[in-house]
Amino acid sequence: MTNLDTIFRTMVDLWTAHDDATRTGDFEAMITTKQRLDSARVDALRQLRLS
Repeated sequence: MTNLDTIFRTMVDLWTAHDDATRTGDFEAMITTKQRLDSARVDALRQLRLS
């Protein structure tokens, strides 16, 4: 598994957690998961650029 695969799997997990937080109204978790998603997105773009 490449770094990019790992990043994308992490992003899927984070989207799932973000959706769960949205459904339950957990605003702190929504913000945290959104910030982590943004960070993972940047990591994915860096990996693509290095490929």
